[in-house]
Amino acid sequence: LLDDVIMSVDTDHRRQLCHLLANSFPDRQFIITTHDKTWANQLKGESVVDSRGIVEFYNWNIDLGPQVNYAVDMWKRIDADLEKNDVPGAAARLRRGSEEFFGVVCDALQVPVTYKLSGLWELGDLLIPAMEQYRELIKRAQKTAKSWDKNEDVLKLQNIDSTRSGIYKRTFAEQWAVNPNVHYNCWANFCEKDFRPVVEAFQDLCGLFMCSKCGGMLRLATVDRKPASIRCNCGEMNWNLVEKGKTA
Repeated sequence: LLDDVIMSVDTDHRRQLCHLLANSFPDRQFIITTHDKTWANQLKGESVVDSRGIVEFYNWNIDLGPQVNYAVDMWKRIDADLEKNDVPGAAARLRRGSEEFFGVVCDALQVPVTYKLSGLWELGDLLIPAMEQYRELIKRAQKTAKSWDKNEDVLKLQNIDSTRSGIYKRTFAEQWAVNPNVHYNCWANFCEKDFRPVVEAFQDLCGLFMCSKCGGMLRLATVDRKPASIRCNCGEMNWNLVEKGKTA
């Protein structure tokens, strides 16, 4: 039982602690409590726990106790909003959830993000750099695979890049609809069917940064601070970034 263990762990080492729990104690059950949303997302991103294993307590009442959400999943909550035709609610949840998600992505892939003294980053500050970093990493992985004459890996990466390109186009085509629905606009009159393609585009975009097998976040592994590979926890995703004849 770990009770808000990150209180004594600095922010730069929280993700490494997630990695330690996932890889060094695969047969040990942990009960982890925290009030830190970032830590919870990192635990999920490193496959220490999936959404089914997360229990969120909120709206505590002295008589009835807390309300409990057993399935803390942004997409399920957005679906619930859309089923009620609450497009502004779904849009707000999508924007906030995406900011949170791509903050974790930028950390995992060591994405260069414009520094802000306020510490406040909006979705565009995180989303665009993350997408650019992902595209460049795929290109580098393809170049590396060619240098090692691994034609099968080259083809696999080309297919991933083709999928990425299509998803990027859909995301750019649909993301304009997020802000008008978050803020009041007298001209914005979206229904569930209008906003559903926006959600699907963002859901597919987020899926690029996660392993389809273990559900873990893709992360950049380095050697002496130089990029060495892109991998997930289970090893299903493992892109070599060190070209033949070179060192990381």
